[in-house]
Amino acid sequence: MQRVSSFKVPEPVKISSNEPFPLEPASHTLIENIIRNYCDETSPAAFEENGCAVCGQLTPIMHLSQLSDCDVDLSCLISSNNTHKERKHESKPVMGYETPAIDNKCDSICTECLIEVKKGCSPKYSLANGLWIGDVPDELQDLTFAERILISRVHHNRCLMQVASGYAKMIANAIMYATPAVKIYHALPPTVSELDEALAVIFIGYTQPTEEEYKRSPLLVRQNKVSTALEWLKLNHYQYADRHISKENLDQYPLNGVPIIDFCYADKNEDPTNKLQREMSVHDNEINIATSEGKCPFIVHGITGTEY
Repeated sequence: MQRVSSFKVPEPVKISSNEPFPLEPASHTLIENIIRNYCDETSPAAFEENGCAVCGQLTPIMHLSQLSDCDVDLSCLISSNNTHKERKHESKPVMGYETPAIDNKCDSICTECLIEVKKGCSPKYSLANGLWIGDVPDELQDLTFAERILISRVHHNRCLMQVASGYAKMIANAIMYATPAVKIYHALPPTVSELDEALAVIFIGYTQPTEEEYKRSPLLVRQNKVSTALEWLKLNHYQYADRHISKENLDQYPLNGVPIIDFCYADKNEDPTNKLQREMSVHDNEINIATSEGKCPFIVHGITGTEY
């Protein structure tokens, strides 16, 4: 039995006899309007962004207004309870700022925030509405991955790290996965044995890692850097106020080195910094992303539970 197709041939389009054919070319006015609209929509002002001083979010420049040109009262953004002046000594009382909580590095305000401020209200996503954190202090800048683990008061995951070195090139990879029980530390930094429970490291190379390779790796621990960071947090972060800074635990770590590492010799015929062919996608043509100088590239992969 032959199958009958249900496909129908479309009927030809009928052109009204009242319309001229072929159509007239576009007028110069229409062409100019098309070009002008295209230029307006692709101009830098259409997609360039800048920060809003009130909410701190990146916003297209066309939706921003200069604060100096807006006649608004910013007193509604004063939030002494949500701001905190930096303390350098424990004898100094905890005090909030009596000035508006805004980002002083920005000089513009977005349209949504401007509407709310004119009403005398604090915008929902304003920095003054509990979202102000201030500038990152020098004590917490330039911390390595291992140093951040040492100053963390809560560990809710485990980390498996591999550092590969071959022909003066280095690369590091880490896999982090959640643990069923959260570990809370009352004394910081944790001991080396406690750190070993949260961080496992394998160094792969042709020879034992050198001091220069240690400095380039994300596992570098600087004892003074960790101590300074913890002292600042104890003075300025309420969740660290009751944490004890253990000098005994701190002395277990090197002044400038890597506390925990297992070494594995690499095959002389293979470069451990190269990607494995079975791990590369069809369109991946970059076999090696390691570097021979500067900080070691560090890639972190996270595995979380279904509840996240």
